[in-house]
Amino acid sequence: MTDTPPTKGGAALRLLLVRLNLSAGLSSLPVVGSQVPEEVDVRLTGLCVDVANRALVLTDVQRVNAMLTAMGGQGTPLLLAEASWPGKARLALDVELGGKQLQLGTQDGSPPPSMRAIGRNDQETISTLDGKDLSGTPSTAWYTVDRVLGPVRLDRLGVSYADGTVWLLIDAGVDMGGLKFSGRGMGLGISLHDPARITPRLDGLGIGFSRPPIEISGALINQVRKGYLVSLLGAAVIDVPSFSLSAVGGYAQRVNAQPSLFVFGQLGFPAGQGVGPPPFRVTGAAAGFGYNSTVRLPDISEIDTFPFLPSAAGGGTDAMTLADSLTRSAAGKAPWVSEAPGRVWLAAGLRFDSFQFIHARALVLGEFGLTGGSDITLALLGQADADFPLKSTGSSRYAHVSLALMASYTSRENALRVQAQIQPGSFLVHPSCKLSGDAALVLWFGPKHAGDFVLTVGGYHPKFQVPLHYPAARRLAIEWDAGPVSLRGACYAALTPSAFMVGAELDVAFHEGPIQAWCRAVLDALIQWDPFQFRVTMSVRIGVRIDILIPISAEIGVDLDLWGPPTGGIAHVYVAFGWTFDLRFGEDPPSEPKSLGWSDFVSRMLPGPVAQVVVESGRLPAEPADGATEKPDEICEMSRDGFTVLTRASIPASQVVLVTPGHTGKTDTGKTITVRPAGVTATSVHKVTVTHDGAVIDPTEDPYGWTVGQVTGKVPLGLWGEPLKSAGQAPQLPVPATKPELVDRLTGTRITAPRRPPSGGTVKAKEAAVDREERRIDEKPLLATAQSGSAPTRPYDRSTLAAKLTGTDRKPLLEALTACGVAVPPGGSLTDSITGYAGHIHSYLRADPMTRGTES
Repeated sequence: MTDTPPTKGGAALRLLLVRLNLSAGLSSLPVVGSQVPEEVDVRLTGLCVDVANRALVLTDVQRVNAMLTAMGGQGTPLLLAEASWPGKARLALDVELGGKQLQLGTQDGSPPPSMRAIGRNDQETISTLDGKDLSGTPSTAWYTVDRVLGPVRLDRLGVSYADGTVWLLIDAGVDMGGLKFSGRGMGLGISLHDPARITPRLDGLGIGFSRPPIEISGALINQVRKGYLVSLLGAAVIDVPSFSLSAVGGYAQRVNAQPSLFVFGQLGFPAGQGVGPPPFRVTGAAAGFGYNSTVRLPDISEIDTFPFLPSAAGGGTDAMTLADSLTRSAAGKAPWVSEAPGRVWLAAGLRFDSFQFIHARALVLGEFGLTGGSDITLALLGQADADFPLKSTGSSRYAHVSLALMASYTSRENALRVQAQIQPGSFLVHPSCKLSGDAALVLWFGPKHAGDFVLTVGGYHPKFQVPLHYPAARRLAIEWDAGPVSLRGACYAALTPSAFMVGAELDVAFHEGPIQAWCRAVLDALIQWDPFQFRVTMSVRIGVRIDILIPISAEIGVDLDLWGPPTGGIAHVYVAFGWTFDLRFGEDPPSEPKSLGWSDFVSRMLPGPVAQVVVESGRLPAEPADGATEKPDEICEMSRDGFTVLTRASIPASQVVLVTPGHTGKTDTGKTITVRPAGVTATSVHKVTVTHDGAVIDPTEDPYGWTVGQVTGKVPLGLWGEPLKSAGQAPQLPVPATKPELVDRLTGTRITAPRRPPSGGTVKAKEAAVDREERRIDEKPLLATAQSGSAPTRPYDRSTLAAKLTGTDRKPLLEALTACGVAVPPGGSLTDSITGYAGHIHSYLRADPMTRGTES
């Protein structure tokens, strides 16, 4: 600690100078340390800590060094570098490299000086910015070395400070005759809380081997992550003349959690080589598996860069680049592969070509959950390229088309999506004549947007306010700038549950010097059905402009607006120099939209069946007689352990009524539904009646205790939406995003019966009282009329015996029992019919009775 008097006009200077001798080097690192010869070791020899109460100018440094020199041997190690010090605190590491001394340090407010001090006999202070990690980000200052010391290749040295620890960072490798080792995250850490303890660190190890014709590269990274017991990432690539094989895998386990792992590999063949006949020649393959892991599906625009699609042989042979592409977040999106407890995924793909004309890649991906229900994701992804003429390149190509395809189904959304996109780089005739556009088909099965669908090629009508859940799609377009002439063309078509739309536009322009000319044509059509209505707009404009002294321009054209039914329209005609006039033809638009009659609506549009009862759970298997198959609409038996049934109708309900004894269900006429095609509002009552032994009951009361709840479902807006109220809505443009093509309406009820407890209460008994006892019965019961000594026979089958018993009384039976010495039970009439016994004889007798004759 030194305290120097203030300079003239300045504050007093107080300094704390600490020097600590250390001994550690590359040989201290795990795994690779044993491969570093002592004579080329990079040694950490000391730690310096300097703290000042203010910045030091060169005069301050000289005065401090003079005071330290006056102290003799004790002050020599504390000497400061002869330079100004704008910071108030700095840390420095003394490093010995190849017999030379080097000092690396961090200092407030000072950039790192030149790196040319390596190899000089004197010490050189390297001032750097504060560091925060070991990843080589700008917060860590690196010192370029680029030297080979025996088998050790030293690329960079760095210094960083984070969390109370000063780190010496080392970017180096070992070359052993074709076999190369490289470290990632190598460093020696000195804790300021315990400077005597030096912590070696090696986050990853890379391995490479190059001995033509074989090249091998690989890496294993230990990712130090908070909250993890272990986190490993590894990759390897093998290149030989006939094929390329690459693989990447990851394993991670959080504290108190199941491990997560994934493995992915690719096989590729060199360009022009493959397996299979010319129509379908396989040029690559890929496969992967993940446990407690999930894969993020790409957007259609990301298909080309999706790392799971098989890539070309030799493409991206760097092992860690392959691994990072799967686990790295980019553009604010989740990594392609991330941890997800309870999820499993499988992937398999091919790279192939057809007659070397079409080059394609395809991948099938499936993901499902091990617990928590059937959460399933299925996807087919692909990308294809074609050139014309065959095998053409560069300026000899007249056309190139690259198409991305994606089909996916997720049970979470319960929707099937099929998308296609013309990718950048596609052209016709010339590379400047660019192609673009998207197409999509989506089917929603529920629970959200159930029954909705959309098919679009190139987007939607300009006035269509796209519902939020519909996919976006660019126009199917062509764009060509050929000198003074430019061409723009686009088209679209779309189909939704309530409308069909189609359109196109073409724009040709010429501009050369003072002369401009243009031609523009536009078509937009929108059609709505039941009731059928349409609106079509067309426009054609042709114009010219000349800018010589006085600008002169002229344009002719026509805008046509058609509607129907009744069919009519108006044409706005543009004559040169701004003259215009209108031509009307056909019928005027109706003051009110035409609606269907109720009978036409019922016969043509009402979906069927109108009402259904569907068993959701608890149905017992039926036992049809004589092997007949059961029909779905037959009466069925339900389990006493509880059941649930749905009542539903194709017509939405304005009211749901449960009919109870004495109350037939009063209808609230104030509640109605709307029927758009018929242009009316109506009362629709969904009545539910439950009977028991022919009598109406209230199932929600004792002793039944059922629950009856309303069910809401999605219905088409085109059928059950608000009627169109004016001709201006004929046909109505597709609804805005806040009003989807499907709307929620009452569609039925859900009736749930709880488990019924056993009748008569619970009976307690000891085990011995209900246990069974095995006893051998030597003789079978015999009929009284049987003859002794005869062989056992079955003279009566049960059906014949039942027929004999039907309509008889008990007297013959009781007499037979008395003859056999069996006491007749007291009470009862001897003439009672035993028809009930005959009707259930198959239950009482498990087989036809056996008899034999008695001995004489």
